[in-house]
Amino acid sequence: MSNVSSSSVIRMAASLRLETPWHHDEDSASSNETTDQQITVSFSTPAAEERLKAVDSSSLFQLPFYIYDNELDCFEHRIPAIGKPKQYQTPRVHIPSFYIGRPCPHHSNKTKDFAMIATLKPNSKLFQDRSHICDWLHKGQKHQNYTVALCGRGNQCPALGQARFGFHARGDTWGSNRLIDTLLSGAIPLITSPKQIQILPDFVPWEEVTYQVDVSSAAAFDASLQSILQKPEQELEEKLTNISKHLDIFNHKKGRQFDLYMHRFAQLLELY
Repeated sequence: MSNVSSSSVIRMAASLRLETPWHHDEDSASSNETTDQQITVSFSTPAAEERLKAVDSSSLFQLPFYIYDNELDCFEHRIPAIGKPKQYQTPRVHIPSFYIGRPCPHHSNKTKDFAMIATLKPNSKLFQDRSHICDWLHKGQKHQNYTVALCGRGNQCPALGQARFGFHARGDTWGSNRLIDTLLSGAIPLITSPKQIQILPDFVPWEEVTYQVDVSSAAAFDASLQSILQKPEQELEEKLTNISKHLDIFNHKKGRQFDLYMHRFAQLLELY
């Protein structure tokens, strides 16, 4: 950032905010699980605000870089009743945030294939993928060649650390800390929709560290699992290598995540 003036850096530092937004996933599935939360990092400079003020408000949420409309998708079912959150009513630069993850001790010799530690709400349409996954997994164990550490409520550890794959299915919103829990625990995340990674920062190659499963039906789900279990060992090792390579980004206690945010902000504000 050699071309960034000292005054720009001071404005950036003075305007930086770390906050817990209101659109976190509200379920708590594990007796030793932390509450789902995100760190939202956002700031605006006078130059950026002037640039955004010139944009027609009706098209504000379609801007490809300065406003991330996928953040609104994260809590789409609440928008009609509540309206746009206050943070979106003022022109500013937004970058999707990470969830806070909690790792389980890694097991070098994985003893189970799948795990999903999550609250199940059978009467909620938003949670139906979770209920289906657990139901299909339990039925599939009887005649398929896989094992399940845990599916549903329970202790995240050691179940997630014992599993080769961890399911990340939506609940109240598309996102939760479950994805980061899985990555930090040395398991490969299995997402159920591309929206689950579209709402996250774009400076991480999410496709390289996840697989997507089809939850449209029991047959499609079984076919997806069999396809994943039959992947060449070399491909699975490559996924794990990619996860290890990005661990410093997934872990909010490390400095690399913050550095990448600052780098992305500088790009979007054309500071260099």
